[in-house]
Amino acid sequence: MAPKASASTEAPNSIGKSRALEIALSHAGVSSDEAKRQRAELDREDGQPVYEVEFVTDGWEYEYVIHAATGVILQYEKDRED
Repeated sequence: MAPKASASTEAPNSIGKSRALEIALSHAGVSSDEAKRQRAELDREDGQPVYEVEFVTDGWEYEYVIHAATGVILQYEKDRED
């Protein structure tokens, strides 16, 4: 009997969570070592699969929405961390 496949949290033909995080970090000019509380979650926005990416560094909070298939940054925000 073959092992049961685990449920995937990635969208078919997606760039993947780690690549979405790399794109956001690169855009922000922040290294992975500098970024704290890193999070990338697959979601849907306007019917399109997207990754919502968040991280914090040096008192700043970054939030990104990245298209899951193309890796295009659809939206981003940088705010002072509370």
